[in-house]
Amino acid sequence: MVVKITVITVFVLCLVGLVFRFSSMFRLGRVFTRDTDTLAAQIFKLDYPGALFNTLFQARLFKAGKLRWLAHALVFTGFIYLVVVHALDFWTQDLFAWYQPGIEPFRFLRNLAGAMVAAGCVVFLLRRMTRTRINLERLRRGLRFRVRGTLSILLILGIMGSGFLAEMMNIQSEARFDEMVEEYSDLVGEPELVHLQSYWAKNYHVAFDGATLPAADRGNPEEGRELNETYCLECHTPPDTAFISSPLARLARPLGFWNKAFRLDRIFYWVHFGLVLTLVLFFPFSRMFHLIAIPLATSRRRMLPSAVRTDMGFLDLAGLSACTHCGFCSQVCSVYPDYQVTDNPQVLPHMKIETLKRLAGKGVWDLATL
Repeated sequence: MVVKITVITVFVLCLVGLVFRFSSMFRLGRVFTRDTDTLAAQIFKLDYPGALFNTLFQARLFKAGKLRWLAHALVFTGFIYLVVVHALDFWTQDLFAWYQPGIEPFRFLRNLAGAMVAAGCVVFLLRRMTRTRINLERLRRGLRFRVRGTLSILLILGIMGSGFLAEMMNIQSEARFDEMVEEYSDLVGEPELVHLQSYWAKNYHVAFDGATLPAADRGNPEEGRELNETYCLECHTPPDTAFISSPLARLARPLGFWNKAFRLDRIFYWVHFGLVLTLVLFFPFSRMFHLIAIPLATSRRRMLPSAVRTDMGFLDLAGLSACTHCGFCSQVCSVYPDYQVTDNPQVLPHMKIETLKRLAGKGVWDLATL
């Protein structure tokens, strides 16, 4: 009950935050001259097919930089799979009766998706740490917002890492094995239970403690295989295709006693669960919001000469919110030499975006008076 209340509360707060962000964009994204279209008129000019295509395939990002596109593609694809299939597995099981998270190919796909997200996040971090075209020391004062982007990346990496650790401990957990035996079988002791223990110790990498392992070693592997087919195989296949979690489980076999004594599998699960809820809770106000802002921003049609007079008066808060302040635009902008001479970061594009957002938040509309 406490878990359900916590989850519901977090999602409600996330929804409230999203409503606040959207209402702010509509309220602050108004026009600031009288001879322009209204915000409602701007909405009817949206290019929805273009926004969908650019969101799914990141076409504009691909033109801007291949490495950045690859990192985004890895994170986006892996994260979508993990959310739809793994996090919402109750929904997946309702739609597809044959789906079970403990069978193949879903063990492999879960590890693959987690590895994709982690690899993309590592690329993001490396870019932030090894940028050479902009002197970070000189920009440190103006890039305080970079911390927010870095924290978002680290949070996602924490989710992926805790997920792998939770699955690692779950694979080798004797306590979890005992729970499944009690819930899904009628085995109560020797000799059948010993046979099944022997089979799972060898093929599922369960780390039985010193009191149980000798008995498991005496089991008959063939009997264990038959019992596994009867009671377990429908929902649990050997985890070897989990190419990250399974090797970690084998390496962590010496932790089997501590895993059982302190239920490390549960601890890592709750750490993973808590990090996920943290991401959901702060999603509307983190750099992750660009997942929503980018489709909104890219839905605006290309500006034609005839539309300059009407469109230039529209402050596109969705477009400003889509900026993650990675600094890529400043690296290739023609004003960068000016920044090198003046040491004024406000001439750089991503700093101008941040300034516009602050001005809009303060209700400053008459830019000519600034």
